[in-house]
Amino acid sequence: MNDVEIPEFVDCLPQFLFWEADEIAPAILLLGLGILTNTLTYMIIPIYLITKFFTRFKQNHMDGYFHHLMYAWGMGILNKRFTNAFIYEWHE
Repeated sequence: MNDVEIPEFVDCLPQFLFWEADEIAPAILLLGLGILTNTLTYMIIPIYLITKFFTRFKQNHMDGYFHHLMYAWGMGILNKRFTNAFIYEWHE
């Protein structure tokens, strides 16, 4: 049996310059909103602050924390078996 080398960053999100895709997404959304509403100049500060906050948030927590946080707030399902995020004890 031969060993197979698995790349270190195989599960990472795609990157755009210095940011991962989920870090740059809010900036792109606010940029589009600023273009649509002709307030692009006013959106520069919120774009910077939100991107900075979200990048720090991701760096200070474990991988996948944001997904679990959304699950705990009831905004997503973990899988088909655990569909209700507000049940903290599971008995079969």
